[in-house]
Amino acid sequence: MRALTTAEVVSLWDQTKGQRPLRQMLQLLASVAPERTAEEWSNVPFGAFCRALFRFRSVMFGPLMSGVVSCPECGTRLEFSFACDDLDIQTADPSTVRIEWSDRAVDIRLPTAADLLSSHSAGELLLRCSLGPADTTSACIEAASARVAEADPLAETMLDLTCPSCAFRWQALLDIVSYLSREISHLARRLLGEVHRLASTYGWGEQEILALSANRRRTYLEMAGA
Repeated sequence: MRALTTAEVVSLWDQTKGQRPLRQMLQLLASVAPERTAEEWSNVPFGAFCRALFRFRSVMFGPLMSGVVSCPECGTRLEFSFACDDLDIQTADPSTVRIEWSDRAVDIRLPTAADLLSSHSAGELLLRCSLGPADTTSACIEAASARVAEADPLAETMLDLTCPSCAFRWQALLDIVSYLSREISHLARRLLGEVHRLASTYGWGEQEILALSANRRRTYLEMAGA
């Protein structure tokens, strides 16, 4: 696992703009963890996929992650932070599990990124991953969801939060795919802003500017009065 260079950040943002964040993250992992291709990454259990994204986030932006949520009870805005290294949980093994509901049972594959990209509902996802006869009743879907969460905990990372104002407790979903996609987009736009200011001042090309270290770019921006 390695970090993206500044030029790679801008290139990834440019090439994947308008795509679903999940597709963007597949292309990202193929670049920074080339032991697998994008297609191969799309076919590992989703928890393993997310685990790789947490590792990349730690390497690229540091281990501390932060965010803001609103209390669903009183609306108070709550800031939270945690170390993504704390989420370095072992991912699922094996990649199939058995679910039981209404006196019935069936084996299913643990969902992958490819499954999520191809499914438009929880029922469709369940049928795609089922290795036997299943149905899309709420009982079957709930049983599958609970079993997948148990077998592949990083597939859906939930944060335990408590409101400081009303003491209400709840769980909030941490969507690492969307979180990282926003960070990449923010960084790419900031870098392009720096390119614009330095190119306007010194007449340098984009690749020349992106090849500079962060310290040198910052120094030139200060000298240019940016």
